[in-house]
Amino acid sequence: MSNPILEVDKIRAYYGRIQVLWDVCLKINEGEIVALVGANGAGKTTLLRVISGILRPASGTINFLGRRIDELSPHAIVELGISHIPEGRKLFTEMSVQENLEMGAYTSHAWKLRHETILDVYRLFPVLKERAKQMAVTLSGGEQQMLAMGRGLMSRPKLCIIDEPSNGLAPKLVAEVFQVIKSLREHGMTILLIEQNVRQTLEIADRACVLENGRIVLEGCCEDLLHSDHVKEAYLGITITDREGNKMEKKMTPDEKQEALFQSWLSPKDPQGNAIKFLNAEAEQAYQARITRIKDAIQMKKLPDRVPVLVLPSFFPVYNAGITPRDAMYDYKKLTAAYKKFLLDFQPDGHIGADMPGPGKFFEALDYKLYSWPGHGVPPERSYQANEGEYMKADEYDALIHDPSNFMSNIYFPRIFGALESFKMLPALTGILEMYGLAYNFIPFGLPPVQAALESLIKAGNEVMKWLGAIGAWNTETIAAGFPNIVGGFTKAPFDVIGDTLRGTKGIMLDMYRQPDKLLEAMEAMVPLMIKMGVGAAQMNGKPLIFMPLHKGADGFLSDAQFKKFYWPSLKKVMMGLIDEGIVPFPAAEGGYNTRIDVVKELPKGKTLWMIDQTDMAAAKKTLGSVACLAGNVPSSMLIMGTPQQVKDYVKNLIDSCAAGGGYIVSNGAFFDQAKPENVHAMVDFAKEYGVYK
Repeated sequence: MSNPILEVDKIRAYYGRIQVLWDVCLKINEGEIVALVGANGAGKTTLLRVISGILRPASGTINFLGRRIDELSPHAIVELGISHIPEGRKLFTEMSVQENLEMGAYTSHAWKLRHETILDVYRLFPVLKERAKQMAVTLSGGEQQMLAMGRGLMSRPKLCIIDEPSNGLAPKLVAEVFQVIKSLREHGMTILLIEQNVRQTLEIADRACVLENGRIVLEGCCEDLLHSDHVKEAYLGITITDREGNKMEKKMTPDEKQEALFQSWLSPKDPQGNAIKFLNAEAEQAYQARITRIKDAIQMKKLPDRVPVLVLPSFFPVYNAGITPRDAMYDYKKLTAAYKKFLLDFQPDGHIGADMPGPGKFFEALDYKLYSWPGHGVPPERSYQANEGEYMKADEYDALIHDPSNFMSNIYFPRIFGALESFKMLPALTGILEMYGLAYNFIPFGLPPVQAALESLIKAGNEVMKWLGAIGAWNTETIAAGFPNIVGGFTKAPFDVIGDTLRGTKGIMLDMYRQPDKLLEAMEAMVPLMIKMGVGAAQMNGKPLIFMPLHKGADGFLSDAQFKKFYWPSLKKVMMGLIDEGIVPFPAAEGGYNTRIDVVKELPKGKTLWMIDQTDMAAAKKTLGSVACLAGNVPSSMLIMGTPQQVKDYVKNLIDSCAAGGGYIVSNGAFFDQAKPENVHAMVDFAKEYGVYK
């Protein structure tokens, strides 16, 4: 094999408004047979029509022998050396065999050599020489296929595209056709072969791509694909069974699960489960391009068209719209209008939704104590503030470890929700087993304090539904306009679960010294719960990215030894559990992680996205960036106090030092409330302009 003769990059194609191909990439090296495999309707013929210039792609590029051809006419593409032998032969039936062959040599170069080329074709297909004067209509099906292939060779192509050559042929003739294709390769011909006869195709080809629903879902050497369970079941008719002969349900690999989540994200649905209708074709193309750009950066398999750029704010969209945080938490029309304005103003490649402020009346209904929010403990024009405390006592680790659900509902909830204080009267649900004595467990539900708590829950739930209706409608509207929400949900590091809102900072610091074994045991108990939390959210929302704010793992908070003992092991287990389910963990390394990056790089390549705050990005790129996509590092202080030129200079340096080879996304390094709009514009606009991969 030598240099690529054909390179297809991120091709999208439509018939009218119906998209048929989705970011198809294909590379063919000189002198090899590459097979394109797929069922009817997968998009195989459409791809061939695009390569041949018959159908113009909506986006993407095609290069042949180093020259871009996706904007050329079909005859110009033939002149360059691509021959397309179509499905169904498409012969001139009322012309002779020789006349059909001569029609294939209509280019000036080929016409001069037509007599020599016809002799070559006759050597390949001796029967055509015998039938040279016969009308094409009188040939058998096999002979007509030979004539179609011979006519395709008359232009003396460098690349021969052969579409379904065995269609309608008897088995004996099929074998002959495949033998001819092998012979062409042996004589130096480069071939793109499209066939439904998968087994024979994979046996003669060098490499293959599997096209399903307009997307390449598998590619590799043919021997590997012949042993793929997916190919066996879908295309070879082989049922995968266990040792007892029972049919095995196909288990998706982590890569397949991730791809399924990305495809779900690329095909968005409204809250009722209906496909979202985009405002126009441009909005749909923008939505697909933005997600694909982010996906390529994360997976680190191929370069995006440019460096993606995200804006990840806290209350900035609220201030940018001229309203207060209290307005956003209590007036859902103002909330959604503010976040819509934010997207239209700054046009990022992705956003994190409009649910950051939360519904104020919901918090009121439950008398929420863990945070103060605008108008309830902090001024209306300020964002909310955590109220740290020991909401789990030092001697309650066993209660958490042995029954986490009961601990949360009967101990933790009464401490953080004033309206649910009576929940400490509730029985442990695990004790409700049989009829005898069953009624005693329900005595608390007849008591006024518990009934009042349940009424508060109903009130809170009703308010959440109002808020969710506004957020859901906004999300549908912004998707229809072409803006993807990048986050499928969130989960946490087990250390932060305990240190943020259970034991608090002081409590967990003491526990590392006074009862380290209990702390480690509790974090182990949190691992499956945090995995389940992230996986459930991703599957429900149909998006692979799960956000993970890392609060207490930064430099200086824990020593390196403490980080390795208490923070990283359980966090790594959560992240690996998510990765195994096809999830892309999206940890935000808040503060500096300069002493941590050598440790946290113990992850598989192309499976995580890290939001970097104050860590040295050049060092992070060399270490963590070798296995993970990095985002961020634009300082909030610069967005607040700097100038547009300073922001541009900073982004330029980030792109120069981090974007080579892919795996980098421009964004702010920490969530921000205040910023100069012109500085946010500078970050986004300059990244789009300067970050183009050439």
